[in-house]
Amino acid sequence: MKMKIIQYHSNDKKFQKLLVEKFGEGINLNQFFKENKSVNESLEEFANRQSSVNTSEESYLYGLTSLFSRFHAFVFEDFSAFVKVIANFLSISTIFFNNLPDRVIQSLKARPDLFEFSDIQQYSKAITVQQIKRLQENLNLEIIGQNKAKKRFLLTLGRYLYTTDNKPLVIAFIGPQGVGKTEMAKVIANSLFPRRKFVREQLSMFQNDFSRQYLFGGSNEIPTFAKTLLQRESNVVLLDELNLLPVTFSSAFYQLFDDGIFEDHSYTVRMNKAIFICTANYSSKQEMAHAIGFPLFSRFDAICTFSQLTPGDYKTIAEHILAKKVTQFSKKYSKSININEIQSQLLSESGIFPDVRNLSHYIDDLITDQVFEKSGIHLFK
Repeated sequence: MKMKIIQYHSNDKKFQKLLVEKFGEGINLNQFFKENKSVNESLEEFANRQSSVNTSEESYLYGLTSLFSRFHAFVFEDFSAFVKVIANFLSISTIFFNNLPDRVIQSLKARPDLFEFSDIQQYSKAITVQQIKRLQENLNLEIIGQNKAKKRFLLTLGRYLYTTDNKPLVIAFIGPQGVGKTEMAKVIANSLFPRRKFVREQLSMFQNDFSRQYLFGGSNEIPTFAKTLLQRESNVVLLDELNLLPVTFSSAFYQLFDDGIFEDHSYTVRMNKAIFICTANYSSKQEMAHAIGFPLFSRFDAICTFSQLTPGDYKTIAEHILAKKVTQFSKKYSKSININEIQSQLLSESGIFPDVRNLSHYIDDLITDQVFEKSGIHLFK
């Protein structure tokens, strides 16, 4: 009898939850694969302990994405034989996998006499009018100013309302440092996919050979960008500081931005209807195009340009920052802080800061200074 192999495409946490809800508890294949051991060594160890594994007629085997990161030298072509031996020992006819490496899929499909292979694709839900309305409300509440950037983004996102195209949206947020680019990306992610962690990569960190292996894929046991994408909970991906990405790494994103497909040495990841937001401190589209090169620049669906904040914007932002910090005061020191005095100081100085981060730090200093004074700590004049 053929063994049923069913592949899902999800993050491991969601995959396990789905299996338990549908089929009850299963047997995790990870327990049979020990780190730093070969396939044959793992098989021999399993044979010695298989009598201690509890199974029932309803039992099934399952393998997580992390299963294939457990070996320094994993011969993927041997995997089908290994799985067959384990399943026969346990009298199990169905195995569920999450995110199989490409070579393992090829190995399983090459033996139709042994395996009946099914691939359950994960489809992204369509963006709704309600989601866009909620996003617009949250942007207006949490992002001060930048109305042109907000409008440009919402118009681009609106394409998902009426098109069946699965191509991702690739959008750049450009402008001066500290004017709300990254913060707006966070609001977008949290509004469209509430309570789901989104992928955020600091492209400024992609500077060495390890980064190259992470991005293009190296040995199977190391972390990679493909594995990060496979474990995503949200379909928003934030690529921060595009202006600091070496040009030699740009080609890694060509197919991803074109078709929503990312391939490395082990995996093919499909990012249907994903939203890629790239932040960069460019002053114009022309500067951006010149810096990153036309092949990458031409793949952007929209460029949202952020402007320098006005004194009025800083005043409003200061009020928001202070209101948020007030909610975080501990009971011990909350009575030591004179909010009216801090607000008075901010009214006269909130327009002199180069960016929001500096403004936030200044507010922290004002609060700390008051706490010190009430605690008998007098700083230098």
